[in-house]
Amino acid sequence: MLLVRGQRRTLTDGEVLIQPGEHPSSLYVVLEGHLLTADTELAADPRHSDESLAVEVHGRGRFVGDVGLLEGQPSFVFVSAIGAAEVVEVPVDELEAIVTSDPLLGEIILRAYLIRRSLAIGAGAGLRIVGSCFSPQTRDLLDFIARNRLPHRLVDLDEDEKAERLVRQLGATVADFPLVILGGSRTVLGATPARLAEELGMRPPAPPATCDVVVVGAGPAGLAAAVYAASDG
Repeated sequence: MLLVRGQRRTLTDGEVLIQPGEHPSSLYVVLEGHLLTADTELAADPRHSDESLAVEVHGRGRFVGDVGLLEGQPSFVFVSAIGAAEVVEVPVDELEAIVTSDPLLGEIILRAYLIRRSLAIGAGAGLRIVGSCFSPQTRDLLDFIARNRLPHRLVDLDEDEKAERLVRQLGATVADFPLVILGGSRTVLGATPARLAEELGMRPPAPPATCDVVVVGAGPAGLAAAVYAASDG
């Protein structure tokens, strides 16, 4: 299925497939050789050189990426070839068709993607949020990040020992917080949920179809409203 919908591609040693902050347009499945993925927030930014580097090597039959590919989110990892390699490149629209048309293969891909995202979140990979845990603006930002399941780590200005050194390196002032470090190098000052979504280029939701009722919220009240509305046609 993947071979039919994708295209074979030969890679040279060190050839880069995905950079941090880029929006990947394809799924890559390894046919021969190996692909390396690394947490670029740690690899590309010397400000995090004292942190452990999250590295994975994917061999034949494995694929790279996580659920962000299907959600229009940017990549939080660096992906390159180790030695000569051959991959199948499957465009994201073809991948979406595969996930919806082949339940078994779709479940394998989605399960792997969700597990990888959970591991990345647990490891504190991805975005760096620099701000105070007592700041309402920082909490709003963290709520937005949590709702969108974005891997991140909070550098707390009040409790993190590395915060003061990082602030000096960034040359930031009080008005710049909270700030977000993207892709190991880009910095968003005075970050808000809307600004961060724009910087990440997150895919906007598809225009809704014409409908009679819109239920906002998935709690007990929302469920009851949906059930009663459905029963009334």
